[in-house]
Amino acid sequence: PPFIGYFYSIPSEGSYLIELIDWLQQSGERRITLHASGVSAVDTDGLMALMQCHAAVTATGGCLIVKTPSNQLRAALRRTGLDAVLRIVGSRASALGNAAVREV
Repeated sequence: PPFIGYFYSIPSEGSYLIELIDWLQQSGERRITLHASGVSAVDTDGLMALMQCHAAVTATGGCLIVKTPSNQLRAALRRTGLDAVLRIVGSRASALGNAAVREV
């Protein structure tokens, strides 16, 4: 099943996010959902980390989904145009489709 991770501060967790995505890909995960409703802060480094993860996942034929981004994250994505690049969904059901999920 797809992996769903919960993140609260992309600036402080940016390098962790990159490492986690790398580990998940090495473990065979191809559909990864980041639950982002609790993200209270994001900066340029955090946005770059998010894009690096997106590039790594899509380069291997996978899908990185940003689920229910907080208002702060949504504004940053819109301001930078990344909302047009990333797959953003508003609910767990739309992130999963008909797939089962493994939450960690």
